[in-house]
Amino acid sequence: MESVPRTPNASERWIPTLDGWRAVAILLVLLDHGGDPIIRTVLAAAGHTEPYFPREYEFLKMPFGFAGVHLFFALSGYLITSRLIEEERRRTHASLTDFYLRRLFRIQPAAILYLVIIFILSKFALISISRPAWFSAAFGYANLMTAYHTYYTGHFWTLAIEEQFYLLWPATFILLAARNRLVAAVAIALVAGIWRDIAIEYQLTNSWLRTDFEGEWLMWGCIAALVQQVSWGKRLVGTMSTPATRVVVLSLTALFIAYASINWKSPYGAVSLAAATTPLLFIATARHPSGLLGKMLGSRPAVWLGQISYSLYLWQQLFFVWDNFRSPAMGVLQSIPLRIVMALGCASISHYCLEKPMIELGRRIIRRLNTRARPVTSVQSPPIDAAASVINRSL
Repeated sequence: MESVPRTPNASERWIPTLDGWRAVAILLVLLDHGGDPIIRTVLAAAGHTEPYFPREYEFLKMPFGFAGVHLFFALSGYLITSRLIEEERRRTHASLTDFYLRRLFRIQPAAILYLVIIFILSKFALISISRPAWFSAAFGYANLMTAYHTYYTGHFWTLAIEEQFYLLWPATFILLAARNRLVAAVAIALVAGIWRDIAIEYQLTNSWLRTDFEGEWLMWGCIAALVQQVSWGKRLVGTMSTPATRVVVLSLTALFIAYASINWKSPYGAVSLAAATTPLLFIATARHPSGLLGKMLGSRPAVWLGQISYSLYLWQQLFFVWDNFRSPAMGVLQSIPLRIVMALGCASISHYCLEKPMIELGRRIIRRLNTRARPVTSVQSPPIDAAASVINRSL
């Protein structure tokens, strides 16, 4: 399997294995949303004849979706914090304005296009969506809405958590002194984990897809980026230098994630343990891309799938539909194999024709604003640890 060559330059330090982890995450989500035919086949082989699988069988596919989403969350925290660290090193400070402009041009255009298309489809009675669900998706509070969730906007709960994270963490990062950031991040993650366990133990809420319950996955990604900036953290990461150690770390982390995805309401720190160890997957493969797993993640198909993963995450929801939410008007477009073709096709069009041009437009606007704000000078940037600087091109 051919690997994509790693060619970082002065302005972009791209590590292909991180795109590979995005590919793993989106494939896990697709297994969840497209898992009904697999479940039907398994149940039919077992002699079950009901048209839809019983609710108790949902654990056979939903853990894949949770694992994929949690990988996305951990990656986001890891990459966003790494980007802020690198920008601070290069410019002596990180700009909140630049950050929000990058996020605006990176996230919103594709999301808006998807929401406009499903709104049009609903007007032609091809799919059914509810107005409250559509508005909650459009305005970033889908994870807080307790009313009925339309399936076609159901995945926006994760984007809402991401957007709420973007509002809070970068500002916290910039306001805090560098020496206090790691302590603050660990404190936030621990408090979030403890609060989550208390809420589960005493059944304090029926709404579990909120930022205060899911945010620890993002925060442990932030912590992993910050840890690599201190001497003891670098030594700790260095312990994964041997293949045997990496196999043990990767295997245990995979087990923790699997357990937390199957038992996602587990108290007593089980989910927090999975969230805390997940970034080890990224660190181990980023530092050692020549290993078997690193080569697989860095292969051209994996990298390509990872690069279009955001658009694919948006568009798969229209075609990878659970049996009891399918639209008869969509017909074969929501069935194998056309749903695979349609999801990949729409995602590719969105990525190449909208995402990439809008990201570049955002970069031009940021450069123009920065040029006006200060005179252009030639400054030699300090060397940056390639293993700690993991800023992928899509950010």
